[in-house]
Amino acid sequence: MAANAVYIVEDNPDVCAMLHAVLVDEGLTVEEFDSGEAFVAAHPSGALGCLVVDAGLPGMSGLELVQRLRGGDYHLAAIVITGHADVAMAVEAMKAGAVDFMQKPVSCKRFIATVRAALDALPARDEARGHCIDAVRKLNDLTARQRQVLDLVVAGVANKNIAADLGISQRTVENHRAAIMRKSASKSLPALVRLVEWASRGLEGQDAKLERPSARNTP
Repeated sequence: MAANAVYIVEDNPDVCAMLHAVLVDEGLTVEEFDSGEAFVAAHPSGALGCLVVDAGLPGMSGLELVQRLRGGDYHLAAIVITGHADVAMAVEAMKAGAVDFMQKPVSCKRFIATVRAALDALPARDEARGHCIDAVRKLNDLTARQRQVLDLVVAGVANKNIAADLGISQRTVENHRAAIMRKSASKSLPALVRLVEWASRGLEGQDAKLERPSARNTP
């Protein structure tokens, strides 16, 4: 798959033809689909590039498609276009994961600039996504008790107070903290806090799932 591929998902043939022509003139590889279902059927396991999708598609809407493609092996920067824009729809598009929201008729100059910026930003987006997934994976390796200790540690609670809150000894808290640092590969408290922040981003973006802690629950 070419990193400069642009996928147009648009049921209006005239709009699709216009966008296609503009993108091809820029030397970009373009694929066209008239529905979200057709795109998923053609790329069931993933795609790389920029997705340009109409918000008001029949069947699976453009926003539903963007949200669906946030997981799995898809590495797409989505641009949502619509003929009937409003603030609520723009907010919904951004929450779904779109990088931009444009109203028809689109300005060709702005459209190309937006597509180019989306493609250029893909490596950084993928790197950040990798950090999020790795952080969630590391937290999933903690026991239920270690998760409890972790939450209090990043909240700035002292060991003796953590011990009192959880009804365990201060030495046990220290042992849990050491295990947390080891399992998370964090060399300092700031590094641990950053890891928790990456994990929270991953969960918000649904890139990874925080599993229920195992029964390996030490005191």
